[in-house]
Amino acid sequence: MKLLISIGSYLLKDIFWRWREQPGNVLTRFVVAYALVLPSLGLLGAFALMADNLESRLTRNGIDMLFITEHVNASSDDFVSRQRAPRYAPLQGHGTMFQLLQLFGSVRTSHAGVARVVAYPDTALPFLENMVTVEAPIVFLSDALPEGMPIRTEIDNHYFNAQVRRPSGMLSKMFQQNVVLVPEGTLPRLETRGFSRITLFKADRISALRGLEEAVRLMSKLDNQNDFVRSSLKLLGDLDKLKEKQVYWRFGLALASGGVLALVLGTLALLEYQQRAYVIALLRSFGIRRWMVYGMQLLESAFVVNLAGVSAYFTLAYFQQVLYKSFGQRTGAGLSLETMASEIIVILVCVNVGVVISTLPALHILKKDVGTILS
Repeated sequence: MKLLISIGSYLLKDIFWRWREQPGNVLTRFVVAYALVLPSLGLLGAFALMADNLESRLTRNGIDMLFITEHVNASSDDFVSRQRAPRYAPLQGHGTMFQLLQLFGSVRTSHAGVARVVAYPDTALPFLENMVTVEAPIVFLSDALPEGMPIRTEIDNHYFNAQVRRPSGMLSKMFQQNVVLVPEGTLPRLETRGFSRITLFKADRISALRGLEEAVRLMSKLDNQNDFVRSSLKLLGDLDKLKEKQVYWRFGLALASGGVLALVLGTLALLEYQQRAYVIALLRSFGIRRWMVYGMQLLESAFVVNLAGVSAYFTLAYFQQVLYKSFGQRTGAGLSLETMASEIIVILVCVNVGVVISTLPALHILKKDVGTILS
């Protein structure tokens, strides 16, 4: 045991001595690994940011939701129907649905400027129970103003007191700006001018959403209506395509990095072993096994390469502000270890496989007879 410790200590000292006497050798290996890993992580990080950006947009827009907007003017035959349009009634069998009326007017306030005005029928009350109460039937939806704050609003030359509420549930997916919710019938003059009937539908199963959207578009076309239909299916398709490309690029870059690293480090290791063949033969003549020499060479290369990989990640993390601006990611999110875990693992596994492959040519020299080398 003491002999193994002594041999290991000597081989470690030999490594540090070579690093001091020939720094170019270890620096070359470090720079090659660093130059391969950094752009690979950068490109894969760009894919990760784009995927996160799409996922956040899907979450914000409602991944399982369908929004239908019908424009109804005062001369329309459908004007008398303030509630659900009959042609969309079958949607209720596939999920949750309610409707709102966006009126052709605006709200003025001293705190939040101009906002939209939306009327809700009695059928929508179960979906608004966390925001609308008997004491406060008019609410001002805002993310900026303090929740619960009373606010004075002017709508069509009428003044109303409202309370600030945070948009939640299905409403938060539809309305991204300030909105005032009023009970239907509160503003009869505005309602007689026409309105946009907004149907908010949440599917029970995401897999059924595409078929439901196609059915809604077909019904709108058959009824000769120009209903606006919005969903996140296109974003979902873009996300699936992006993740598919991400997998290909991840393994392609990792394999390319490992292959190039194996080629370059293998050449350097072979040259180094040829230069040190006499010294290695002397060590073996003193009783040091060839697997010990090979193991220390493998350990040295793995240490240098993994140090380069870790340095590349922290370099990328330090300069990731450029990626924020390029891909619209909010400041402070960035390429965390959690976000880049898969990419880092795949690349490090491949480059370490490349390290193992790069040391294999040296086995040919280690197999030579000691006497032949020393003679």
